[in-house]
Amino acid sequence: MVARSDDTDFEDDPYPVSAPGIGPLEGQRIAVAGLWGGGLRAFTPDGWWVTVIAPDWPEEGVVLVPPDAPDPLEDPTASQLVVAGGYGPVRAAGFSDTGRTLVVATTRLHVWTRPDPSGA
Repeated sequence: MVARSDDTDFEDDPYPVSAPGIGPLEGQRIAVAGLWGGGLRAFTPDGWWVTVIAPDWPEEGVVLVPPDAPDPLEDPTASQLVVAGGYGPVRAAGFSDTGRTLVVATTRLHVWTRPDPSGA
């Protein structure tokens, strides 16, 4: 479900790291990340992790690394998946609190989700 609000009456913090949720997320604080700060989780509870790389700077990419895989920055043969690249600088990349949603913001917004392993 997608929600939208035209309410512009937010906190006065010029560099927020979270924002009030709207729609089905009303009453919750939502992590924010982008040009002016904030940040998303780099690791999931089950061991996946994500990092921004720039092997051909200024082009950047985002690498998704499975649990227990070696660090691809130290071992180029390590299992990894480049999930976004070629769209300009990476503004933000990271996981939701549950680890089931990965967000990458470049000049485009990329969002991937995976099912709850418990089936809930």
